[in-house]
Amino acid sequence: MPAPTSLSLRARLWGKLQNRPHLVNKAAIMVGARTLGLVFAALGSVWAARCLGTRNFGISGMVQSLALFSGAFLAVIYPPVLVRDYKNMAYDGERNRLIQVTNSFRLAVALLFCAVGAAVMSLGVEPPSFHFAGWFFLPILFLTALQPTWIFQATEKQQFQSMLAVLQPALVALYYAAVIRHG
Repeated sequence: MPAPTSLSLRARLWGKLQNRPHLVNKAAIMVGARTLGLVFAALGSVWAARCLGTRNFGISGMVQSLALFSGAFLAVIYPPVLVRDYKNMAYDGERNRLIQVTNSFRLAVALLFCAVGAAVMSLGVEPPSFHFAGWFFLPILFLTALQPTWIFQATEKQQFQSMLAVLQPALVALYYAAVIRHG
């Protein structure tokens, strides 16, 4: 057998992967799910842009940017810290309490943002295009708030998390298709 240093990097990696078919399967599921999620997101964005026309071009981008910005506030509790705390807890009761508190916080922040957004929209001080965009912001924010990604990391089920990650862009694309019409 040749010395390990004489094998090419490709041969060494392939040798390791051959001994771990479950790793290759999990990686394939994760990459496939992420790709499918991106396809749904692209289809939804293209549909929204085509239906809104040139006059309202950029509203869907504005909604997505606003949702991402607001999502940053939902990530105040740093996921790696949550994963570490979850792993270090000895009892399932403590783990369930951590999940409840974290999800309650994320939901409360999302509700606060939605209440503030609804209050601003009810005052009518924003341009009509912002008002229109606000109603698309609310469901995207809730879908973002309810993603339990850190839980799947803590329980080492990232491939399941990747499959669920297809759900958000698919629901947003369906929402766009159901609500936005040409013109």
